[in-house]
Amino acid sequence: AVAVMFIIVFVMIVQWQVVLSVALAIGATIINTLGMSYYWGVELNSVVTIFVLISIGLSVDYSAHIGHTFKESYGTSIERAVKALTNTGPPVFNAIFSTFIAILVLANSKTYIYKVFFQFFLLTTLFGGFNGLVVLPALLATIGGDKIEASSPTDVLEAGRKSIGGGRAL
Repeated sequence: AVAVMFIIVFVMIVQWQVVLSVALAIGATIINTLGMSYYWGVELNSVVTIFVLISIGLSVDYSAHIGHTFKESYGTSIERAVKALTNTGPPVFNAIFSTFIAILVLANSKTYIYKVFFQFFLLTTLFGGFNGLVVLPALLATIGGDKIEASSPTDVLEAGRKSIGGGRAL
């Protein structure tokens, strides 16, 4: 499932720095969720496997949108990360918050399936939200790279000369 997620993210985003950052955020969410579920005493079985797969899909939702908006933005990597959080952060936060509210009704459940469902979705929501809204923008601002919008071919050449020659005329 993780390999399929990586391939889909790569096909949709294409820029390797962004794909790597999104994959790391999703992977961190999965590892955090599985690690915490171990401490809650959840044993691996068919029910847990299904919830893990659903959690992977949900964590992709939180990170992929931020990554895609970053990829489409122009500016320095920090400006692009800010634009991604400004434009896509509120809808992602609403998705996190609404999922959190929706699963609260299962918090006191005694049935095994609903109890594990609540645990996995709570963990995925909290860890996925943190990784998607905090960790991922920090990664993108660090390794995402700049994307400067050029108005003419001359601007592209000039930007290339500055980046290669350190601002000196070649």
